[in-house]
Amino acid sequence: MGVNFSSFEIGRRALRASQLGLAVTGQNIANVNTPGYSRQTVQLSASAPTGANMRLTGTGVTIDGVRSFRERFVESRLQTETAISGRLTAQRDALAPVEAAFNEANGAGGINASLNSFFNSFGDLEANPTSVPVREVVIGEAMTLATSFQSMRARLVSTQQSTDGSVRETVDEVNEGGA
Repeated sequence: MGVNFSSFEIGRRALRASQLGLAVTGQNIANVNTPGYSRQTVQLSASAPTGANMRLTGTGVTIDGVRSFRERFVESRLQTETAISGRLTAQRDALAPVEAAFNEANGAGGINASLNSFFNSFGDLEANPTSVPVREVVIGEAMTLATSFQSMRARLVSTQQSTDGSVRETVDEVNEGGA
């Protein structure tokens, strides 16, 4: 009866796989409280059998590698929430100038004040419809209101152009990073 050296090779592979498994387990235990550490696992598979004439024999185990184990749900949720946060931050940044354009907290010089003056002048005109000076006041208030709308439009167009420029810069950065 001859010595079958393939058995020694199978044993050597098994010991090597077990040693790596113990090392990875030790690493996992040592880092159990380390923030950001992901548990690792050893990926093993059966080696391809060898032999001829329908006498195939196994050759042991193959180490495919060490992989970090992360909860798929947690990773997926993290990616989703990060994307949502980024979208909301971009939306907030884009709308802040629009909010500032419409902010009329002090009540002076904005569309709201112009509209109030315009409609109040109509109240005066209703009380005195034949008065030329009152009619001129209504026309003046209408012109002031139109100027307020034009000013608001100019601020919104400026905001749009600024936002468009920011979007172009971001797209260029993404395209350069992906190249």
